[in-house]
Amino acid sequence: MAIRLAGSSVLRDTTSGNNIGTASKKMIFFDIDGTLLDHRKQLPVSAKEAIQALKELGHEVALATGRSPFMLRRVAEELGIDSYVGFNGQYVVMRGERIYTNPFREEELDELSRFAAASGHPLVYLDEDFMRSSIKHHSYVEHCMASLEYAHPEYDPGFFRGRPIYQTMLFCKEPEERQYRERFAELSFVRWHPFSLDVLPGGGSKASGIA
Repeated sequence: MAIRLAGSSVLRDTTSGNNIGTASKKMIFFDIDGTLLDHRKQLPVSAKEAIQALKELGHEVALATGRSPFMLRRVAEELGIDSYVGFNGQYVVMRGERIYTNPFREEELDELSRFAAASGHPLVYLDEDFMRSSIKHHSYVEHCMASLEYAHPEYDPGFFRGRPIYQTMLFCKEPEERQYRERFAELSFVRWHPFSLDVLPGGGSKASGIA
């Protein structure tokens, strides 16, 4: 059985490579952007039907995304999904229970924030419920957040202090990111937009969160 979703990808058994059917029960992970959601950031009826079909076959369905929990709740609720890997692997919830987190160390974010400010590049800090910007307004931040259907985050440059931060968005063009990769070799950088990268604690990835 093959199921086609918004991203026109055919879902397969992630272990054997065979089309998913009734022979074996699996936990199946879906990305949100470009897979479940279409280019308008809407959840098509076909995606809902596909997820329901998998559940009826006895499979457990989960989300694996770079989004924060507060950014994925609408999709999870519409699909009746209570397991997910968020923040590109830094925050894992299984059947409604948080089972793993991997936040930044505060000193890492302090150093990154100082370096980004000196370089003229904004940051957006994210925890499981909120996001805040290191700068009052920047066109890159506004443009990138609009692509996710969010407004420019509120200004709070000290938001990362005294709370767990699982992911930070760095706003710069591709030629400018090299200085960050060289300066912060212990962190992970994932570009998701021409103007922005996700910055993760060292070793963080969707694959590690799924594992």
